[in-house]
Amino acid sequence: MDFSRIYRLGFVASLLFLSACGDDNSSGSSAGTSTPLKECTAPAFLKKGDKIALLSPSYFTPDSNIQKTASVLEDWGFKPVIGKNVSMLDAGKYAGTAEERAEDFIDALKDTSIKAILCNRGGYGTIQLVDLIDLKTVKKNPKWLIGYSDITTLHAFA
Repeated sequence: MDFSRIYRLGFVASLLFLSACGDDNSSGSSAGTSTPLKECTAPAFLKKGDKIALLSPSYFTPDSNIQKTASVLEDWGFKPVIGKNVSMLDAGKYAGTAEERAEDFIDALKDTSIKAILCNRGGYGTIQLVDLIDLKTVKKNPKWLIGYSDITTLHAFA
């Protein structure tokens, strides 16, 4: 793999997974007492032929950049799946309304054939999605979540 290509495109700064950790009513501690977390469920390692969703949960990304990313993923043997709302534009900077961005994210989570979610760029706006994404959906569908900047909101959410 030629990792220099991916760094030139500038979309990988961190790689974490969305997992089923903790219980539905606790973040791990409560009023000074320690509640043990349930075992985390890590997603399977990615392999050639896996589908990777390309989403824009924050700022808008020009289609040419998305197509370049899709091309790199195809060169690596993956199958890119571009979110249906990625090309939307809201308020001159977001990749669609919060509802449209959350819909793409939830659809990718629920699709069992998609093994990872690659966020096209950061910026600002994922905080608007937190109340629109059911944590139980995240816990039921562990996926690799690739992104940086504003995407760390989604890393911390799970």
